[in-house]
Amino acid sequence: MKRIAVTLLMLLLCCIGLQGCASNSAGTSDTKVVLGKSAVNLQSGFGKNSSMEINEKEKQALRNFYNETWAAMVAKDMKRLDEQHSDQFVLVHMTGMQQPKKDFLKAIETGELNYYKSVPENVMITVSGDTAKIIGQNRVTAAVFGGSTNVWRLQLTFDAVKENGKWRMAHCRASTY
Repeated sequence: MKRIAVTLLMLLLCCIGLQGCASNSAGTSDTKVVLGKSAVNLQSGFGKNSSMEINEKEKQALRNFYNETWAAMVAKDMKRLDEQHSDQFVLVHMTGMQQPKKDFLKAIETGELNYYKSVPENVMITVSGDTAKIIGQNRVTAAVFGGSTNVWRLQLTFDAVKENGKWRMAHCRASTY
């Protein structure tokens, strides 16, 4: 059994080597081979950072950005919220009401939208160049549009864009989960 595993590993390594030879010299390829509980990382190419590493760094930056956005909403940090949302930002509420950035920020500032606490349960992020989609599911304690304070299972689907090297929220659709 061990001999078969070693033979398969050697065959896999040969195939990976051929695949690396077929890629262009500027490309980078990272592969992880797992046998039982052991893992071997194989790296080829000439790039300093692989596109996977860059993508993971962007995802982590976006996760931090998402958490900072919620913190700013709870703190009513209007300066920070203005920086985090593009001028074209629109929030589409569960009711279908569309709220442009100016109206959204004003509603937070005046207390029409009161966010008291937000606990993330699940955050999914996909990145494609200078655009990203963030789907966040949070338990949010809030009082909105004159209603009483409730805990909402709120899902926000954000479209984010990178403007001048910084991520900004461009669009958001609210729903429950």
